[in-house]
Amino acid sequence: MNRTFSRCGLLRIAAMFLIIQGSLMARETKDWWRVYYNVRFLQEEYRDGDSFSLKVKSGSRELTWKIRVYGSDTPESEAATPSPELLADQAKTFGLASENDVLTWGGKARATTETWLSSAKQIDLFVPEDGKEKAEDGRYLGIVRITPKDGEPYLLHERLLEEGLASPSTNMAPWPEKDFRRWDEEELRDRYRRDLTQKANKAKRDRIGIWRKQ
Repeated sequence: MNRTFSRCGLLRIAAMFLIIQGSLMARETKDWWRVYYNVRFLQEEYRDGDSFSLKVKSGSRELTWKIRVYGSDTPESEAATPSPELLADQAKTFGLASENDVLTWGGKARATTETWLSSAKQIDLFVPEDGKEKAEDGRYLGIVRITPKDGEPYLLHERLLEEGLASPSTNMAPWPEKDFRRWDEEELRDRYRRDLTQKANKAKRDRIGIWRKQ
């Protein structure tokens, strides 16, 4: 009888465990990132160092998405037709002397991102399930991973910071860890912000890119 009870008890515990696990997975699923592999860069619709268009396959369709890169802000370029107020604000952010300097560095960031994307062996895109709802002007907020023809994959926003071509974005991506889950947890979000700030600070200390004359 004890043996029967023990077997039943174990079965009940196992069933409860599966229910709880299923509940947790269901709760996390809505925060998972959608992953799109081998997306295509649309050079003819290119906009800026941190904003551009990609061709994304969704089922049998191929859609054009405007992407705003999470985690980093590049200076504005003339291609983005920025307002004088935005240029003045970015001049302060980057410690540049004039709005023309902002446009100059914005052009360099634009050209650099364009080169990385157009010469990539593979481009992968990660967007949260509710990415479009949080985006401005219908753009998708996303993380872009570039695999070059010769070298290791890298994340675009991190590379821009490391090359001194961007500052940490006020709209920072809550980095979702390796499995791209739980991206809304405060602890992960705070750590991600620290990581981005450290990359930007290193570029400043080493006087790389925009920071080389400061």
